[in-house]
Order: sequence, then C-alpha cells, then structure tokens
Amino acid sequence: MQLNKLKKNEINANLLKFSSENELKAIVQSDNELIPEGADYSCGEGNLNFTVVSTQDFNSILSFDENQGVITCESGVRFSDILNIFLPKGWILPVIPEAKFITVGGAIASDVHGKNHYKKGSFSNYLISFDIMLADGSIMTCSRAENTDLFLATCGGMGLTGIILRAAFKLLKVETSYMYQESIKARNLEELLEIFEYSRDFDYSAAWVDNLANGKNLGRGIVIRARHAVRQDLTEGVFKKQHSIPTEFNLLSQKMFNFLYFNYKKKKNKFIVPCNEFFYLFKETYNWNKQFYQDKAQYIPYQFVLPKKSGYEGLSQILNRINKSKQRSFGAALTLFGKQNTLISFPMEGYSLNINFLASSDLFFFLHELDELVLKYNGRLNLAKDARITKEMFEKSYPDNEKFKALKHKFDNKGKFQSLQSKRIGI
Repeated sequence: MQLNKLKKNEINANLLKFSSENELKAIVQSDNELIPEGADYSCGEGNLNFTVVSTQDFNSILSFDENQGVITCESGVRFSDILNIFLPKGWILPVIPEAKFITVGGAIASDVHGKNHYKKGSFSNYLISFDIMLADGSIMTCSRAENTDLFLATCGGMGLTGIILRAAFKLLKVETSYMYQESIKARNLEELLEIFEYSRDFDYSAAWVDNLANGKNLGRGIVIRARHAVRQDLTEGVFKKQHSIPTEFNLLSQKMFNFLYFNYKKKKNKFIVPCNEFFYLFKETYNWNKQFYQDKAQYIPYQFVLPKKSGYEGLSQILNRINKSKQRSFGAALTLFGKQNTLISFPMEGYSLNINFLASSDLFFFLHELDELVLKYNGRLNLAKDARITKEMFEKSYPDNEKFKALKHKFDNKGKFQSLQSKRIGI
C-alpha cells in the first residue's frame, strides 16, 4: 500500500467532496484546516491533513477551442480522460507526467513535468489561466498577466494557496497517436549523459538506469528518445510489441533482470509505439498502478534533481552509495530538465533521478544519507513525492521558499490550507 494511504488511514482523515462552488465555499469557510486533493495519486504527505477536500466530483470539460487548441475544464478532470477524448482527434497534452490518472488541479499544484522538460518545461508553461477559491471563500482568476504573484505561487504550490476550480490550457496538435522511438545503450554514466545532450533535437528523452551496476559500468543504461510520429512513419516504421514482465523481485532477481534487460537490447533500436506505451512505459508494461498503488508492498519514492554543473559527479556518488546499500529498488529513471521560473516547483536545469525503494526498517536512515549527498551537490527533492524532507533541507534547497511563504501569508494569513508536509517543512 502506498505510504500516504497508510498515513491517511492512520490519522483517520475526513474526506469531503463538492460538486458546486457554493458547496465548496461552505467547506472553506468552516473552522477546519484543509488541504485539497485530486485523484489521490500523491506519493507523500502533500495532500494529507485531518480534513481533505477532494475535487474528483468537480470534473466537467467546459469547452475546447479547436483553432487555438485551448481546453477549459474543471479541476477534477483527469489527464487520462483528456487523452482518451482528444488524442483520437489529433490533440495531446503538451506535458505528460509519469502518473496517468492525475487531475488538472493536481497537475497545477505539483507543476508536473514530463520527458520533454528540457524542451517544453513544466505544465505551468501551457497554463493560460485558472480560477482559485481562497481561504475567505472568494474566487480569483490568475494568469501570467493577472494576479501574477498568486499564479506563480499556486503553480507548484502543493495546494497551499487555495483550491483550484477550473483552468484553461493549451493542447498540442499531432498527426497520429503514435511515437517514433529510438533506444540507445550507454555503457556507463558518462556515455549516458552524452547521449542525452546530442538527443536534444528529439521531443522527448528519458533513460532507464541500472542502479546495481558498478565499476566501469556504473550508471549504464538505455536512453529512450522520441518524437511524435507522422503518417509517413506508420507506413515505414517497425511496430514494437508490448511485453509483460513480472514485478516481484528480490535483490538477486533484480540484478539478473537488469543484466538481461541491458544485454538483450541492441546497441540501437528504432520502433513505432503507441503514445501510452511511451509515456507510461513502466506503468503499462508492468501493470504498475496495481503494483504501486494497491498491493501490500510499500514502495517509497525518491526523486531528486542536481544542477547540470555537478550532475555527473553527484550522480556517480549517489549511484555508488545506492549500489553499496543493498536496498531493493526497481531500476531508476533519469530525465533531463531545463530552466524553471516558478517559486517552489521541483525542476531546475540539470538531471533528475527517480527511484522507488521497497520499504525496509533501515530505509529512512539510508535516504537521509542520500539527502546529504543531494544537498552537497546543490540539488533538491521532489515535494510531490515527499514524506520525510526536513525543514532545514527544504529551506536550503528551495531558494525562493521565503517568497513563497510571504505570498501564502498574503492570501492565507490564518493558515487555512495546510498539509502534514507543510507543517513539517515550515510553510
């Protein structure tokens, strides 16, 4: 079971729902502290408090402008719904994160990123405007031109500025619902990062990293890069069949899988794949949503980003430490980030590594060691996947945290919107 679901049961959280603005206003104007929640796919404590307000019943698509590619919808609409409706019509989300079923409100609150951040940035880059209910029950419209300070604080603000009601954002026009994909083997971390750099012409890139490889093979992996397929690709390309791989691993079988997976692949492969298979590679192939969100195994996500300048050295140190720890995890995903200009959004220009560790009695002690390495190399952790970051680490790694705190106080001076995470890190 997911860690935040365990905690939600533990604190006996009161889950409230609404289907109209008046219903929400009555909830917000109560005496309780609140935190909004989307589809409940958060991996940490960012959507946990004793009273949680779900947006799932506020989920209508309001309009779509085909000329501009602009969709307007309520905050409880899921990304999966948008893809199911609009991809067959030739439109796709411009930023697609690893979680398939998140809501639009959750995407804004976490300012989600995808495999194209180095080129397109986070979801907020395509956000035109949103309406948000503040702590006093009033509603404000925010954009980069109107109420800009609240706009920037809300994007990546973890639901602490208010409850998003509806949003307008751009979709991307595509010819097909397929991707042209290439996969390239890298013998070590240095080679892997080089492949990232000369793959910038591709729309998307990400890498599977064998986090158990060591020595001269440290950081070896497979870079997957892609662009949206055009009709001509469908007549000339080789279609790839999806494979099913078991998800239950011990350390020995994981080493064997990593070895076989790396050596099974050719030096370079080219395929045409459905969008779902590319964007949700692990989720689709390994039935990940069931494994990660429903089964008894407790996976603890750990995602950090390091600036490009210290990326190679920092990643080498961290991968070495993971390799020596014997902590169980299922590989690792590496992505390239570009610049980001919101206040406490996770991305920075550099490299992000995402690992899911199997919970163990000594895992948190080990993660504290990784925290120190992340700080040493001027990196930070992803708040959307956090259940343990300290106030000190948050303040050191998010340089605009004081600006965010000031804006939160401006729009919520009585602390109506709080989570277990915000209390822990002092927001």
